[in-house]
Amino acid sequence: MDGLRFLPHALGCTLGVRRRVVDAVGIYDGSFSGAQDVDFCWRAQLAGFPLRFVPEAVLHWRHRDTLRGVFRQGRAYALDQAALYRKYRGAGMGRQSFSEALSAWLHTVTALRHVGRTVPIAYVVRRLGFQLGRLEGSVRQRVLYL
Repeated sequence: MDGLRFLPHALGCTLGVRRRVVDAVGIYDGSFSGAQDVDFCWRAQLAGFPLRFVPEAVLHWRHRDTLRGVFRQGRAYALDQAALYRKYRGAGMGRQSFSEALSAWLHTVTALRHVGRTVPIAYVVRRLGFQLGRLEGSVRQRVLYL
């Protein structure tokens, strides 16, 4: 999840954690469908545990293989970002300005016009899922997180 405007975080598939950290902050609480790793990293850091990068680590990534899967993943990420914002805005998590949100929508619409020629369809489908997820997440969480 990029651009969250708060603390750094690791992806769950790349996260190694000492038992004392889990004992101190708890494990996933079920509040998020896909951002449990972000929530865990932020809770740990807010409790005083540093996040460390290990450059030797290797990750193999597999993308979704259907457009429906790509759309759903983008939407799910955005829904969780709104929930993260609701939980962490008091701790300093920021959000896009209105002009940045408008620019993101314009970029998505512009990309739609170029699908197949210069823009891959999967890119547009993911962006569309993400943008719609931000709107839906704002409504669900009762926060302005466009």
